Amino acid sequence: TTKEHILVLYTRYQMNIAHFKQLDWDFREQNSRKFLHNLCWYPSRFIPMIPAQLIASLSRPGDVVLDPFCGSGTVLLEAMRQQRQSISLDINPLGCFIAKTKARICAGEYFDFNKLKTLLREIKLATERNKAPSLFALESQLLNQSNLIPNRSEISPWYHKNTLKELTALFNYIEQIDNELTKDILRLIFISILMTSSGHKGGRPYTYYADNVRPKVPLEKNAFKLFHQRLKRFLSESEKRMPLEPFKGSWKVENADARNFSKQLIGPVDLIITSPPYVG
Repeated sequence: TTKEHILVLYTRYQMNIAHFKQLDWDFREQNSRKFLHNLCWYPSRFIPMIPAQLIASLSRPGDVVLDPFCGSGTVLLEAMRQQRQSISLDINPLGCFIAKTKARICAGEYFDFNKLKTLLREIKLATERNKAPSLFALESQLLNQSNLIPNRSEISPWYHKNTLKELTALFNYIEQIDNELTKDILRLIFISILMTSSGHKGGRPYTYYADNVRPKVPLEKNAFKLFHQRLKRFLSESEKRMPLEPFKGSWKVENADARNFSKQLIGPVDLIITSPPYVG
C-alpha cells in the first residue's frame, strides 16, 4: 500500500542520514585526481568521491541520475561507473565537450591507443629538440605560413613566439587525425596545457586570465614537453585500467540552460546530484 511504501522510503532515508553522518566528507585520505576526471582541467571541479558516495547510497543500478549543472562531467562518470543511466546538462559548450569525451572513453568507445603511443615517442623527440618528422614538418611551415595559427592576432600576445609555434604544430597535427575519439582525447590534452604554456609566470595564474591581464614580456615555455607529460600520464593510467567494465546503460550530455530545458526531454529521473554554479 501507499503507507507501506512511504514507511520503506522513510526507513531507507533514516539509514542514509545515519550513514552520511559517519562519513568524513573531506575525503582527506583519498586522491581526487582519478583517471578520466583529471584528463582536462576545469574550474571548480566537483570532488568525485562526493557524487560516488551519494550515487551508491541513494540509487540502484539502472536508475537515472540527473546533473543539471554538469561542468566537466564528474557526476556523469561516477554514475556510469556504478552502472546508472545519466543525463547531464550544462550551458558551457566546453564543459559539455569535456564531459562527452570522458563519457565516450568510459563507455568503451574505440580510440587508437597505438597512434597515441606513436605520437608520444615523436613528441619526446620534439621535447629534446631533435628531429620529429611529422611535428617539425608542420612547425617549419609556420615560418612562412602564419595563417596556420588560428586567431593569431588574439593569441599571439599571450604566448612566446617559440611556444606559439610549438602549440600550432601540435594543433595542426591533432586536426589531421582520422579517428574522432582519438582526436578529441588529444584536443582535451591540448586544451589542458594552454594555461601552463602561456607567457605568465607560474603554472595556473587564474587571476591574470580572469582579469584579461596579458604578460608584458611572454616567457618561453616548452609546449612539447608539457603535452608529452600529459599524454604520457593518460596512456599510463589507461594501460592500468583498460579495459573498463562495460557500461550497460545510457548516457546523455546536452549543451543547454537548465532553467529552460524541457522536462519532457529529460524524462523521469531517480536522483539529482549537482554542484550548483557560483553566483559570480
